[in-house]
Amino acid sequence: MVGMLAFTTTNKIYDQMRALIRSREGSYSGASLRLALSREGLTLRVAFGRIDFLGRAEDAPSDLILDYGDLVLSRSRKTVTEALDLVEKMIQNHTLTVDRVGDVMVKGYLSNGGLPVIPSGRNWGYVRPLWPSAYYCISVESDSRGNFPQHHLAKLGLPLYPDGYSAVATFCDLQYATGIDCRIIILVPDFRARICELRIKDQGISLSIESREMSEENLRAKFYCATEDGMKFHSEDLPIKEGTAKFSTEKAPIEVVAHILSTEGDDIDNKDFYLYERETKTDVVIEASKIRVEELAKRGEGLRIEYKEYKEDLPSKESELLESIVAFANTAGGTVLLGVNDNGDIVGVKTDLRSVEEKLRNWIAQKCDPRIEVKISKVDVDGKAVFLIDVPAGESTPYVLLERGVFVRTGGTDRQARRSELDQLYKRTSQSESLSRRLRY
Repeated sequence: MVGMLAFTTTNKIYDQMRALIRSREGSYSGASLRLALSREGLTLRVAFGRIDFLGRAEDAPSDLILDYGDLVLSRSRKTVTEALDLVEKMIQNHTLTVDRVGDVMVKGYLSNGGLPVIPSGRNWGYVRPLWPSAYYCISVESDSRGNFPQHHLAKLGLPLYPDGYSAVATFCDLQYATGIDCRIIILVPDFRARICELRIKDQGISLSIESREMSEENLRAKFYCATEDGMKFHSEDLPIKEGTAKFSTEKAPIEVVAHILSTEGDDIDNKDFYLYERETKTDVVIEASKIRVEELAKRGEGLRIEYKEYKEDLPSKESELLESIVAFANTAGGTVLLGVNDNGDIVGVKTDLRSVEEKLRNWIAQKCDPRIEVKISKVDVDGKAVFLIDVPAGESTPYVLLERGVFVRTGGTDRQARRSELDQLYKRTSQSESLSRRLRY
């Protein structure tokens, strides 16, 4: 009964996926199929696979076979119909014939990926699609799963890999090589439009888009913004002109959500930003500014704000700066204003400005473990240079300042963590890793 229920669910999801692909068929030139196959004697099993539907503007990948003996990497081009037929065979326990390799039995269940649409540029499990994409996955049953070789893969004329996981991650364009499990992922991109960049400014936000299959006249943008002091702003349905949409706020936002929709109401793509979040997003640009510095300097030190006066003797006090950076990473994130004294006066950095950022990054790399990825911005305030160091809430807690220990933030001060707090920091990392594993399914 359980098997019949799973089969019925699989068929419903397949019908949904097929209908979606057929509705976008005019946007696709075909599909790319990549398979990692493990060989045991004469038997071939699927270790991993990926199917991507290709846009009309994309170059077709050439067919390719990389045969390492116990691992074979195969890439081939398929028509849309051929790709759909392959998926149907995989979920109906059919034998597939892989050109120049042999026959492969695939037994698996199809599921969708947890989000209606993966936004463009968003890390989701193993992948980070360039265009907003629907995500499907065939989980291969245990009796037909292939293995990932643990040894080096070395063969004349072929790329060298330290192990099977690294080979599969590179060949299938995955975000990481650790913990890859046996599945076949299917990405169904939406080439109508995508948000290329979200730009955060003093009193406003802008987004830029790329449109392939839909004119910007048929697109609208919507924004939600929140400031540090709790003010919230909502935009109307905004037109997109010359590839850009803009929205103004009264104060600099620390949280932004942006969507683009069709005039028919389809939610096509989105991006979000939170100043102290863990993930670094290359397609989100923060324009640090005089207004933001002045606002933070007026607010006073607190849970997420720390002032540091940069004098010529700062290298002897670098540990005080790093204590705050480590404490922010271990707590809720925050911003260090370098060039602001304890009274909130903007005094500027009094040293060779060209060396400041390099020196800061070197200190963090050498003294903080694990390394903390910070955003450093230089701002001119009436001729005085101030550096903003934005520290995200860390996902690999506890962070340690070498030779000094683990620090956390309480109110406007940094202090060493207690035993109970250390336990919570280890638990936070464990929960984050557990969530990451669940997102792969």
